Amino acid sequence: MKKTVFDKIMENALKEDDASELLSTCMSGNPSASHRVPLRFRIIALGFIQKMTLEELNNKLLQMGCARLYARSTMDASLIFAFSKGLDYEEWKRLESECAAMSDCVRDPYFQTGSVTFTELKAYVEDNSDKKGLELSTRRLTVMIEENTIHAALSNQDFHSFILENIASYTSVREKSRYYFCKYLMTFLETRMNQYKTSVTIGFNQAESLERLSVLKGITKLKRKKMPPEEAMAVLEESAISCGTVYDEYNDYFFEYASLDWMEILLEHYGNIDQLPLNKRKRLVMALRHYDSKYKKLSDDAVLESVKKEMDSRERELDELYREDGGDNLPLKNRSGEKAVRNYIKGVVDIDRTTLICFLIYFAAESVLPEHMMMNAIRLSAILKECGFATLQEDDDFDFFIIQYLQSPDPVSLLMEEVTRYALSEENFYLYQSFKLSKSYDDEFSHVVR
Repeated sequence: MKKTVFDKIMENALKEDDASELLSTCMSGNPSASHRVPLRFRIIALGFIQKMTLEELNNKLLQMGCARLYARSTMDASLIFAFSKGLDYEEWKRLESECAAMSDCVRDPYFQTGSVTFTELKAYVEDNSDKKGLELSTRRLTVMIEENTIHAALSNQDFHSFILENIASYTSVREKSRYYFCKYLMTFLETRMNQYKTSVTIGFNQAESLERLSVLKGITKLKRKKMPPEEAMAVLEESAISCGTVYDEYNDYFFEYASLDWMEILLEHYGNIDQLPLNKRKRLVMALRHYDSKYKKLSDDAVLESVKKEMDSRERELDELYREDGGDNLPLKNRSGEKAVRNYIKGVVDIDRTTLICFLIYFAAESVLPEHMMMNAIRLSAILKECGFATLQEDDDFDFFIIQYLQSPDPVSLLMEEVTRYALSEENFYLYQSFKLSKSYDDEFSHVVR
């Protein structure tokens, strides 16, 4: 089956490029190589070339829709130090190589096992929040670290000492983005859990609320055994989060069809397409037609028959692999979206501005939120500013669409029209903007770098 635009996007989200190498590519003087590097690094490289101040560089990054330098990343901290002290690229490079060695000491204390439970997620959010009554507000640690990076460190040696003294405060990703992702994910999951608790308490709509709980793996226990509400909630709180289901529902919300991951999970669960419930058969057929145009003119039964043949063929190939390799070298299943969500929670990869916006919109739309967390343009801009991103700008196409969405009386219809239009044409939908090429800076590079 073909990969959709969304599958390709999620694969991009899994890339863990070496930031220092990307910046080195930009400084190599090869415009064609630089052109393939994410815009943020091209702007930082240009900052060195044009001898920008720290303020000028951060303003340029925000102006172009990129994240400003982040003080709790050892690499960005070294850039903050370099631009605040007027160091050139070669001086920074020596400093950064020493900081890279120190960054090996950075350890994330959360989510130590393969799975992520709701209890672990809640502990992470609460541990990174300041509690004001019933509200949880993000801590101001990043601002303090940035101010100290600029003002406390006077020499390279002072800077190294500062990093080592504060190593526990450094993270491998932009922590604020991760925090808000996790905070709204937690509220999203709590909403599903509370809806189930209510349905069990009043004895109404239990099947539907249980189905919506598939975002937590504890649903299996609830299906096996009837439990009172409090006992069921205790089971759910200790349950692992189904990152694949979260990804699939997000995908379905934005693109109106299921993902490859969802199809594999569904077929694994039922074992046989013929055993699928009618509503899931119809959804599977719809998804398949979106993935491959060859299915569009076939009847539902013909589409499913074709997929059955493909599955049988794949099973035979796997049997052959088992015989040849003893089962040790089987290909991994496509779990790109599931892995991306888990990586965002665990702080393995950064969440870019556009992806963060889209996830926050989805989580908020599917949650019962307290007033201070309601998602509107003012709230979203405040979050983006906290994360070091540009606030919403009406003159930016994507931002203007988001503002319209947040103000629309029928936001889902507006969203579906916009996203489907991009997805069907396979144009660069907004989620590609972490690598946007609205301005390449190639001319400026070729003019300055000889």
